[in-house]
Amino acid sequence: MTEILSEGEIDQLISAIKAVDCQPEDFQAKADRQKIKIYDFKRPDKFSPEQIRTISIIYETFSRLTKSYLSAQCRCDVQLQVASVDQLTYKEFLRSIPTPTTLGIINTDPLNGDWLLEIDPDITFAILNILLGGEAENRYQHELTDIERCIMEDIVIRILGNLREAWYNILDLRPRLNAIETNPQFAEIVPPTEMTALVTIEAKIGEVVGLISVCMPYISLKPIMGKLCSQFRGAYKNKENITVLDFLNDLQVPLRAELFRKRVTVDFLANLKPQDIVFALKEHLAFTGNLLSGDIVLGKFTYSPLEEKVCVKIQEKLYKKESFMEIKPNVQTGGTSLGEIQVQLIVELGRTVETLDKVHSLAEGSIVELDKLAGETVDLFANNVKVATGEVVVIDENFGVRIVEVLAAQCGQQSMASN
Repeated sequence: MTEILSEGEIDQLISAIKAVDCQPEDFQAKADRQKIKIYDFKRPDKFSPEQIRTISIIYETFSRLTKSYLSAQCRCDVQLQVASVDQLTYKEFLRSIPTPTTLGIINTDPLNGDWLLEIDPDITFAILNILLGGEAENRYQHELTDIERCIMEDIVIRILGNLREAWYNILDLRPRLNAIETNPQFAEIVPPTEMTALVTIEAKIGEVVGLISVCMPYISLKPIMGKLCSQFRGAYKNKENITVLDFLNDLQVPLRAELFRKRVTVDFLANLKPQDIVFALKEHLAFTGNLLSGDIVLGKFTYSPLEEKVCVKIQEKLYKKESFMEIKPNVQTGGTSLGEIQVQLIVELGRTVETLDKVHSLAEGSIVELDKLAGETVDLFANNVKVATGEVVVIDENFGVRIVEVLAAQCGQQSMASN
C-alpha cells in the first residue's frame, strides 16, 4: 500500500528545503553542465577535426591545380573551391549522387583499396559541350556515348595528375583510373556501412554550377592517419608563402614553339635564297616539336590548327633545363675557313606569352595558342637572329621548310657577328 505523507510531514519537508536555500532549478543546472553524446555504432567518427583540416588543405591545393587545368582546356572562366569535408558511410554517399553521373574508380597505389571521383552531370556536360564546340550551358543529360566517355576519361586522367601533386607532402600517391561508371550501384568498392571521408568541391564553369566529389574510404586512409594528424608541411605553411606564390603565378613568361633545328654552315646561310628547301633531320617527325620557355623544355607538341589561330597540343610534358639557345661556332683547327663554321638553325612555328601559373598547369592534351594565324609563314633563326621566313612542306615523305623570303643577304656573317 502506498504511503501517504501527512500534512505535518509535508510542512517539515518544505521547511527543510527553505533552510538550505536550494531551488529545483539548481539541480537542473548541474545536470546541464554534463555533456552527454550518444555514440552511434552505425556511424562512428573515424577522423579527428585536425585530420579533417589537413584533408581540406590538401584539396584546396588540388582545387587550385584543377582550376588552372580546366581553364586551359575549356578556355573559359572556371572556379573551384572546397565546400566541405565530411565523414559519412559509403551507403550515404551513394545515395547522395545522381544517376547517371560521371564516376571514376581510382586505384590509389601505394594505398590499398579504391577511391571515387564523382563529377556531377551539370559539370560533365558543360565540359563536353565546350570541348565539342558549344558553350558552357545546362543541356539534356543522358547516358554518356562512347565518344563522350573517352573524352571524360581523358579529363579524369589529367585531373589525377593534380591529385598526385596535392598529396605529395603526405605520400607519393600514384592514382590510376580503373574505370568510368555512370551508375553508382556498379561502384561497390567497400561495404555500405564503411566510413568514408567525402570532399565536396563547388565548381563553376561559365554560368554552370555543380559539384565535384572525392570519396576516400577510411580503410584506405588508415595506414597514413598518423601523417594526417601531424602538422601539414608543404609549400603553404603560412599566409605569407601563399601570397608570394600567388604573386609569382601571375608573372608573364615567353613561350616559343620550335618545329626543328639542325646545324648548318655559314656558307649555307650566305647562299640561302627563296624557293630553297631546308630539310629536317630524319628523326624529326612532321608537325611535331618542342615547346620552350627560354632554356627550359616544357614539353613536346603536335601542330593543332584551331579556328584561325595556330595552336600546338602538348603531347608529352617535360621539365628539363637545357642550354638550347647557347650557340657556339664549331671552330676547327687545320685551316678551317670561316664559311665552314657551323651554326644552329632553328625553325619556329610561333611565340606567345603566358602566366607562370598556366605554364605550371600544362599537361598532356593542353592547347597553347600562338601569335600567328593559320597559313602564315614560319621563322628561321640562326644564333637568335631571324634570317628568313618559309612555309612547311613535305616532299617524298621528307619534312622541311621552303624559303619564302631571306631577310639579309649576308645572314651567315651577321649570325657569326652575334657571337
